[in-house]
Amino acid sequence: MKKENILALAFALMSLTACNTNERQTTEATQQTQEQLTFRNKNISRQSANCAQRPDACGSVSIAYIVATGGPEELRNNLNSTLQKHLLALLLDNNPDADTTARSNAAEIVATTFIEQYETYAKEETSEIPRPWDLKVEVKPIYQTQKVITIRTDTYSYTGGAHGLSVVSLRSFDQTGQQISRQQMLTDTTQLKKLAEQEIRKLREIPATQTLQEGGFFIEGNDLPLPQNAALTDKGLLLYYNPYEIASYADGPTEMLFTYQQLGEILKPAYRP
Repeated sequence: MKKENILALAFALMSLTACNTNERQTTEATQQTQEQLTFRNKNISRQSANCAQRPDACGSVSIAYIVATGGPEELRNNLNSTLQKHLLALLLDNNPDADTTARSNAAEIVATTFIEQYETYAKEETSEIPRPWDLKVEVKPIYQTQKVITIRTDTYSYTGGAHGLSVVSLRSFDQTGQQISRQQMLTDTTQLKKLAEQEIRKLREIPATQTLQEGGFFIEGNDLPLPQNAALTDKGLLLYYNPYEIASYADGPTEMLFTYQQLGEILKPAYRP
C-alpha cells in the first residue's frame, strides 16, 4: 500500500473515533439534562444527654428533609438553596439574631443548635424536672409536573408553655426553581377571596346573617385575607391558614382546596394543568 493511502486511512480512522467520542459525550450530556428531577429523602435526629435517664424531660429533634437530584442544574440548585434557607429559618424561632447564612448542612445545624439551646435551658431551670423540648420537621414534595413543583413542610415545636405549635408551609416553584408568587399565579385575588369566604362559611357553619368576625375570626367584618400559604396541587389550589393566622389556636388550622374547574380564569393559563 502506498504511503499516501496509509496516511489517508489513518486520518479517516482518527476522524471517525473523534466523531464517535463527541457524539457519545453529547448524548451523555443530553441524557443528564433530560433526566427527571427526583428527591432523595434524608433524616437526622438528635437527643439531649439526659434523655436516657429522663425521657419525659429531655430535648429531641427529628428532621425528615429532601435533596433535589437530577434534572436541569438551575432547577436543582435553586430548589436545594431554597430548602436549605427554609430549614435554617427555624433557628430564628429561639434566637432572632441567629446566623442563617450557611450554605450546607442546614438540618445538622438546626438539630445541633436546638439541643444546645435545650441543654442550656435545662441547666438554668430551677424546677426539679425541666420541661421537655421537641422539634419535628417533615419536608416532602406533594405535586410535580414539568411546569410546577410544590413542596410542603410540616413543623411541630414545643419549647415550653401551654402547648406546642404545628405549622404548615407550602411553596410552589416554576421550572427554573423560582418560587411562584401569588401575583404570578392569579389574575384576580378579589374573586378568590370571595370563593374563600363562601368556603369558610361552609366549613365553620357561619350563616350569611353573621360576619366572619362575628363568627370568631380575627378579621374586620368579612375582609378575609388570603393565607400566607397557597400552592398548586394535582387537584387544584390549596389554601392553608395556620393557627393564629385568622383564628384562635383552639380553632385549629383552616384548609380549603379549589379545583382547577372552580378557579377557571382566576388562575393564569401557565399554571393550569
